[in-house]
Amino acid sequence: MKNILIDTCSWVDLLDEYDNKLLPHLEFWKDNNYINIICNKVIIDEWSKHKELQRKKFSDSAATKYKHVIEVSKKENISLSHLKPKIENVENQISCIDKLISEAIIVTVDNETKAYISDRTIDRKAPFHNKIESTKDAYIIYSALKHFEGSEEGFIFISSNKSDFGHPANLEIEIHSDIIEHYPTAKIEYYSDIGRAINQLKKDLPMVLSSETENEQPENDVIFIDRTKAILDQLYDYLTAVHKEIAFVPIDIFVNHYPFKNSKNSYSSYNVFTLYTENLAIFDLMKSFNIADNGEIEIIDNTFFENVIDYETKLKKVLTELKQNEIFKLSNLQTREGIRIDYNEKKACGCPKCSFEKFLFVKCFSTFEQYDPNNLDDILTLAFLQYKIGNYLKSVELYSIALKKSEVAKYNTRSFLLQFNLHKMSIFIRNSYYGENAKHELVKELKEINLQYLVGFYETKENSKILNFLNSNTFYTQSKNKIQTLTSKIVDTYYSQLNGGYSSNNYIGEILSEFAVFNSFIRDNGIIYDRFNEYKEIFHVFLEGLFASHAINEKINNTSRLKQFDDCIVKLMLIYGEADQINKFFRRYKIKKIKYSQSSFYNDDSFINLIDNFFNKNIDLKGTFIEIGEKANTAFWNHYSSIFNNILTLVSISEFDFDYNNSFAEKLFSFLKNEEVLRETNIKFVNIYLYRCGKDIDIRLLEIFLKNCLPNPKYHNYNFIESVADCINLHKKKIKFSKGEFSEIINISFEECTKCRKHHSSTIAVHLYSILESSNYKSIIAKKIKESLQLKFEFQLLHLAVIFDIVELTDDLLNLAIAYAIPKNSQISFGAAMSGEADTRFTDVGNLVNMCFKLDIDLNHEKFLEIKNLGDYYNWLIDMDKFDYDTFNPSWIGEYTTKFYYRKIAGSNKVKAKLEDLLKTNFDSNLEHDYLNIFVRETWNKD
Repeated sequence: MKNILIDTCSWVDLLDEYDNKLLPHLEFWKDNNYINIICNKVIIDEWSKHKELQRKKFSDSAATKYKHVIEVSKKENISLSHLKPKIENVENQISCIDKLISEAIIVTVDNETKAYISDRTIDRKAPFHNKIESTKDAYIIYSALKHFEGSEEGFIFISSNKSDFGHPANLEIEIHSDIIEHYPTAKIEYYSDIGRAINQLKKDLPMVLSSETENEQPENDVIFIDRTKAILDQLYDYLTAVHKEIAFVPIDIFVNHYPFKNSKNSYSSYNVFTLYTENLAIFDLMKSFNIADNGEIEIIDNTFFENVIDYETKLKKVLTELKQNEIFKLSNLQTREGIRIDYNEKKACGCPKCSFEKFLFVKCFSTFEQYDPNNLDDILTLAFLQYKIGNYLKSVELYSIALKKSEVAKYNTRSFLLQFNLHKMSIFIRNSYYGENAKHELVKELKEINLQYLVGFYETKENSKILNFLNSNTFYTQSKNKIQTLTSKIVDTYYSQLNGGYSSNNYIGEILSEFAVFNSFIRDNGIIYDRFNEYKEIFHVFLEGLFASHAINEKINNTSRLKQFDDCIVKLMLIYGEADQINKFFRRYKIKKIKYSQSSFYNDDSFINLIDNFFNKNIDLKGTFIEIGEKANTAFWNHYSSIFNNILTLVSISEFDFDYNNSFAEKLFSFLKNEEVLRETNIKFVNIYLYRCGKDIDIRLLEIFLKNCLPNPKYHNYNFIESVADCINLHKKKIKFSKGEFSEIINISFEECTKCRKHHSSTIAVHLYSILESSNYKSIIAKKIKESLQLKFEFQLLHLAVIFDIVELTDDLLNLAIAYAIPKNSQISFGAAMSGEADTRFTDVGNLVNMCFKLDIDLNHEKFLEIKNLGDYYNWLIDMDKFDYDTFNPSWIGEYTTKFYYRKIAGSNKVKAKLEDLLKTNFDSNLEHDYLNIFVRETWNKD
């Protein structure tokens, strides 16, 4: 007799709104005393709650589907009343589970086991290795282990909560070793999938009487495969059939079919780029050859290729199309043996779609006229590219032509996909053409495409599941839920290891696989979705998971983290990422530099190669695009701008050597000298790049770059000039400017700019002052600044000029600075203006204090009294030794981190003593960092 412990989540997984093929087996085996159901009070309580939620879920789902049926019946004037949903199917299943649980053997948790479980929470051992809130899970498994301790009997444990119970090396069918470490004699089989468990039990127990036989085609087999053929021919025939109209088949549909699924009672699945199958013939075929590093195939056993016509071509097609469906490994479910089947053809792809994704835009656009207007595949490719570059009207026109050809050819799956795309295009047409160019009639026509009705119109036995998978948005909701869950677990693991916790898992492998499946379904099938916010939302969540995983300390846990960002990940980030999001996660997880590893098989789409393509392979891009782009098309240039930002951001946070950093800088500076389409908003990311990488850039490159930028109005921005000047200062070098170049500096800084026809901030001159080699030029700038301050007082100019020792802070200038900086009664701070919340920090007051600290001006003078009245923070700044430290906030230390603030703080023994006391009683890593910089490292005392 078999003992079976089923977790609540797996009882829920059993429910099916249609005919349940699994539950009757459990009922039959229990009624005939072939199995015992093992249960726990936790499961009973949870089932009582979840069955009500499931009732509502199925009821709501059925009502929604019937609503669509009614809409179709009205539109087509046909009666579909026989399709009214039957809720009793689910009710009967719930009653059956109620009965099984009521007849179960109840195991309890004694006090000794509770104490043991409590100790495991401290050590963060499974099932607490991922989250601390797993006490109920622990009660379930340990009550059973305790019950069967010392018994000859064992039990089968079924729980879809594989992250808590599954072994990291084999989450699906192996219990975590930590869980049974104190039960060495335990006889326990584990399954994460209840369907798989029941199908395995069918091999050992009598089956429910039916007409089924093991030799029947699996239930999902809607494509006939001749099983008398060689296994290679069977695979070839199946892949040819499923990929006839779409390039990527939803993975659950793809693997649940013969030849991967042997029969109705066999099992196949997919996880982390691996296809699990019980069909030994497939596994033996894959073992009959080797794939060399250069992609060559070496046949080891010719038996599998006898009587197969053109076997080499067929084998390459099979391997290529398995990879096309994100399958890189095959695993034998019976022996648990795995084999890699990652095959690459020798030649790199140069198709227009791939050229576009490799940033070879001119090459891509130049092929548009070469497309055959009568070839359906050519039309589809061009239609998708027109969408990608923002030529939405042309895209709709081509999709409409393709739809007619697909319907004539009776390509029902492709026809529905085209209708889906045309419906989605209504949003882009509405948002991109307005005023006299508005296309109201076209938008209305596209919006009125009834996808629910078209499912029925195009549906066949072969494509039914695929059409519903797309129309129901399952491709999005399913991946979104999985990716959100996995990222949440990765983030939990990151914060856990910060506090000394340890977790062994494969969340990073799972999230990479899940996003690959989601993205391939959209990209490879040419589905219009990647510019919607829903796609961006998933990508941002996915991206956070990558950064959090990479940030896990490799010395603590190097097995469950993302070790490096390879070319595949980097390419996704360049195409779909947003530089601000990348920077946010980079800072959030406190990563010094990300590790990059080249993995591109052909090197034509490696990170380095993509950068080179973007900067050097798009000569006359603007002119080429004008020839093929719709008037007022901004979508492509938005995409182009985003890629530029992402390139600079990723290079700035990646671990490259000195030589490549300079090679990249040379390419970037040369590109910026001649480019015509980037906007001022892109300069922000040039600044960030210079801030992070400037110290590694050769001074000669920086000098040439700065001089090339002076005549370009796009770079007449004091933040940009500051970034370049700071980089040069890091090298402790001075720049020699010609008379003409210096005249440009004076014009930009103090006069109406001849290029921009407007006045820029004179602070530009302050930043350039620090790198001037000529003392004569410095004197001219100092004189110009003094004159400028007399003509029109500018507080920021004064502050920088004083800090850089360009002008003297006279009493008159100090009085003007105080009058300007101290807020008026009605004035609020910048932070309060942006957030709408109370904020008592004023930037100008902070800069005023900074000048005074630099010059050792006594802030206790009565002229500064109004600053003291601004609040405790400013009261503390004015007199640190006499301040009442009962109201002290340690976060004040790091609010304004200039060398002059740090120098002032370092001079107060009272502050030092207070910080030391705080660090002893309430440790804070940020406070410790500031304390070390001020009192130990004395960073303020270094150039």
